[in-house]
Amino acid sequence: MSVEPLDFESLKDEERGLLNDTDLHILTLFESAISSSPEFNVDEKAKRFATDLVASAPDRQSGTDAESYVMSTWQVLICIASRISYRHYGQDVLVRIVGMLDAAGDMWKGLPGFGISMRDSWNHSPTFELDTEDDRAFTLDEWLNLNSFVARLFSTTVGRFINFAIWELRNGLEEDEHDVGTTSITDTRVLIASEWIVQSGRRLFRESLLNSLSTQPEDATHGSPYRGGSLYSGVKGFSLERWGFWKRRLTELRKDVSESIHVSINEAVEMMTQIEMEVANTYH
Repeated sequence: MSVEPLDFESLKDEERGLLNDTDLHILTLFESAISSSPEFNVDEKAKRFATDLVASAPDRQSGTDAESYVMSTWQVLICIASRISYRHYGQDVLVRIVGMLDAAGDMWKGLPGFGISMRDSWNHSPTFELDTEDDRAFTLDEWLNLNSFVARLFSTTVGRFINFAIWELRNGLEEDEHDVGTTSITDTRVLIASEWIVQSGRRLFRESLLNSLSTQPEDATHGSPYRGGSLYSGVKGFSLERWGFWKRRLTELRKDVSESIHVSINEAVEMMTQIEMEVANTYH
C-alpha cells in the first residue's frame, strides 16, 4: 500500500481540470485533509474532510445551490479517485468519506446523484473507442484508479455498483483479447478485472452464490446489461459458473498480456482461491 504524497495539480489545469470555484474549494478541502499529517490514518483524514465539507455546504433551504454543491462533490471525488494510484491508501480515505457523507443525513443521505455521476463517467472509458474530441476521457491509468475506487465501494455495499462489476469483469475476462485493440488496452482491461476481484472478491462471490441479476428482464427497454461476453455463453448475471469461468480465464490470459500484469493476475486468482477455501471451511 503506497503512502507517497499526492499531487492534484493536473486537476487545476484549464483543459482537463476542475473549472469552477466550488470544485476547487472541495479539492482544497481534500488536499488539506489528506496532507494534515504524515500518519497513515484513514478515519481521521476522512472525518476531517467530511466535517469541513458538510460545514461549508449551502443550507438545504437554498434549494438548487445545495443540490449543485452535492453534485460538485461527487464530480470532484470522482476526479480525485482517478488521480490516486489504485494501491494508494488515499483510495481507502475516499471510500470512508463516501460512507461518512451517507451517514451525515440531510442533503447527503442516500448519496443523491452519486450513481448518476459515476454512470456518466463510464461513458468516457478509454478502453473503448471514443470520440477523439472527448476531452473528458480518462487515461488508462486514471481509469484503473477509478475502477479501484468503485470496486472498494462495491465491497462495502456503499452505493449501487453491482452493474459496474459485471461490465468490467466482462470487458476484461469474457472478450477475445485479440479483438480488443492495443496491448495497453488489453492489459488495462485485465488489470481492472483483477482489481475488482482483489478489492471486492468476497462481495462478488456472495452475489455468485445468490445468482444475483440472473433473472433480470431483457427487452428493448432494459437491453442486456448483465449478459456474458463473446467467450462466455452461460447464464447472465452472477453465478458460480461465471465465477469459475473468470478464474480459469485469468490463468489463460497470462500468456497474452504483458509480464508486468502477471502479479495482479496471480493476486486475483489467489484471492478467489482464498475466498473459496473460507467458505468451504465453514462446513467443517
